[in-house]
Amino acid sequence: MFRDLPELSSAIALVLALFCGCGAKTDLLLEAARDAAADSTAPDAGERTDDRRRLSMSWDHACAIVDRGRVRCWGYNALGLVGETDELRASPTEVPGLSDVVEVATGQLVSCALDGNGRVWCWGDVLGSRTPLEVTSLPPAERLFVGSATICIISAVGLVACTGQSFFSGGFCTPPVADTSLDGSWQPSVTDVVDLAIGQRHACAARSDGSVWCWGCEEMLELGSPGPRDHTDPVRVEGVSAVHLAAETNATCAWTDREDVWCWGDGSQFGVSLTILPVSPRQVSFGATPVDLDVGVVSTCSGVGDEVVCLGSTYDFPTCTNRWNGRVAFDLPEVREVSIGYMDMCARDAQGRVWCWGCNQTGAVGDGSTTGHAVPFEVPL
Repeated sequence: MFRDLPELSSAIALVLALFCGCGAKTDLLLEAARDAAADSTAPDAGERTDDRRRLSMSWDHACAIVDRGRVRCWGYNALGLVGETDELRASPTEVPGLSDVVEVATGQLVSCALDGNGRVWCWGDVLGSRTPLEVTSLPPAERLFVGSATICIISAVGLVACTGQSFFSGGFCTPPVADTSLDGSWQPSVTDVVDLAIGQRHACAARSDGSVWCWGCEEMLELGSPGPRDHTDPVRVEGVSAVHLAAETNATCAWTDREDVWCWGDGSQFGVSLTILPVSPRQVSFGATPVDLDVGVVSTCSGVGDEVVCLGSTYDFPTCTNRWNGRVAFDLPEVREVSIGYMDMCARDAQGRVWCWGCNQTGAVGDGSTTGHAVPFEVPL
């Protein structure tokens, strides 16, 4: 109801303008009407009106949605993930042929975009193309998710469909790069899905009732089940309730709209252990309710107020060596999205600006160089 008030005020202004016959006053009223209409329809560039991701960083490259639904990517490009011919693209470059994009997702071997018509477009090593190709084996999508070489969507009715790496071959777990054909797709037996996360060889889904279900190859308890065991079908993670998920490599995290965050898998990825250690689901704290959260290879980071807070390890400068921090915070006002790579990380603020920092050995910070940044750098998009 209250969302209609700007439209109502613009309508009143138009009526007054048309019938008062007041010369210059009419022009002012018409201008006010146009301003009110624009304010009622134009979203804040930095605000997400849904859970779709407008920024995504994989191990060593990143992509972001810019104006008019176009996509720009930067970083390591030997596999064509940025969409250009250069091996390394340290400055943002536009991916050709994309428009009306509403979500982006990146992986080690593929980059993808979801357009406003529910179509999925991907490029990179998995497709053997540096320009986007439509993935026709997937049904129309509402959400898009990418793992190393796995592409999954959530449909409008809460069903999951995936293509690419299936984690399994003949019922057994496969190497991370095996079976990457996009000719067919499969549907995990889970319904009413509201969020999804994909790690190296596992995936987890959050249902509308708050339950979390995982499947794939379990090496470090990343499926949240009592013991090391692979699951071809989704198995429930007991004791965890969530509506948001994040995963990378061998770790998974889940959280609700409250402060509580639960993580499981490799404890070194979310600040529980200095060394690789299997950890069953346990609560971790960022000190406040996360605005967004992402799991990286060596740390898990969250947007909390005017900071990006990370649990686990980061990379020192200028030597770029891995250092255990337990907890470290980076100043960045009004964080709305967080996305983590291997040695770099990015965030989007409330104004829609993208900031990146890290070792930058592959140009993933987007500053046109390979010089490391210890503090957030605004990416020129």
